[in-house]
Amino acid sequence: LLGVARLLGDWMRRLDQPSVIGELLAGLLLGPSFLGLVAPAWFAAVFPPDQLLSDLLSAFSLFCVLMLLIVTGLEIDLSLIVQRLRTAAWVSAGGLIVPFALGLGLGALSPAEFMSGPDKRLVFCLFVAVNLSISAIPVIAKTLKDLKAIRRDLGQITLAAAMIDDAAGWILLAVAAGLATKGHVTASDLGIKLLASVGVMGVALTMGRSWVNRFLSGVDRWSPGESPQLAALLFLALAFSILTHGLGLESMLGAFLAGILIGQSPRLRSQVAHTLELFTSSFCAPIFFSTAGLKVNLPALLSPRLLAMTGMVLLVATVGKYVGCYLGGKVVGLSHWQCLTLGSGMNPRGAMGVIVARIGLSLGILNQDMYSVMIAMAIITSLAAPPLL
Repeated sequence: LLGVARLLGDWMRRLDQPSVIGELLAGLLLGPSFLGLVAPAWFAAVFPPDQLLSDLLSAFSLFCVLMLLIVTGLEIDLSLIVQRLRTAAWVSAGGLIVPFALGLGLGALSPAEFMSGPDKRLVFCLFVAVNLSISAIPVIAKTLKDLKAIRRDLGQITLAAAMIDDAAGWILLAVAAGLATKGHVTASDLGIKLLASVGVMGVALTMGRSWVNRFLSGVDRWSPGESPQLAALLFLALAFSILTHGLGLESMLGAFLAGILIGQSPRLRSQVAHTLELFTSSFCAPIFFSTAGLKVNLPALLSPRLLAMTGMVLLVATVGKYVGCYLGGKVVGLSHWQCLTLGSGMNPRGAMGVIVARIGLSLGILNQDMYSVMIAMAIITSLAAPPLL
């Protein structure tokens, strides 16, 4: 995975394209879409059909995405986001509400053969809507970094809007999962989830900055140097991940918030940030994106029934995100091309789409066919984002 992902990523860079395209293509090339088709024995040797090994690869991939989100957080300019918060909020609202509404409609009109049971239509609609409305911060961040646009105004607005989108998306996912497991969701369940999300982000972005400063200052006094600070940075990010996971939120949100707070600290050594970024871009990012590509079996999606459903889901997801972001951008006075840029940046679903689809499959809401359709949508929107941007 690492070798092929780096090879194709570097090749894409030589073609003046973001390396994330090559890294995603590496997974498609080594997965059931190509290697499993032309050399099934080799495919089985490289990726044995053992659930334990599959889980180990998934766990390592999760670690890689946490690293990617820490580095993404380091690039966030909080002062710029505060200045453009109104813009990010409107873009986020449009990019969430429009595809969510269209997703509900698509779920309501979908044939029953794509659901695990005819009595689960409501929860099925919710899962489809959530999957279509979220955005993939890791893919967005990697693409913006490859295009050297992550520190530009539109890059920061895109990341801020995606951050708001995902926080709302995980709350909606919790509602859908609660409906799937308990058959109902109480107002207190929803209130607790909402308070946890807003509370964690609010405390982290206010008091959290001074806490992180004091923590890094203590580490420097105890053991000055780049190596201790790097270890402290990773410890802090993983601790934040554990905290958000323990509160019933996504662990990736914790890593992202930790990266933001660490990046704002005057104690952060530039060499430490550079070392972490180098390791993440050269090792973690290729592993994570190629692993995502492994989950798609393109030949299985070529049947007319699945192909039509994949096309419909892809169309609704893309149109919904573009229209929503465009309308949100126009409300705050952005230009035509700025609105389209934000739509392109917010469109990839990436790992978030994969995670939501996995949860839907494990809870018995999506059947294997719909799961494959959702995974394909997540990968295709991620592949399309760099050239569109």
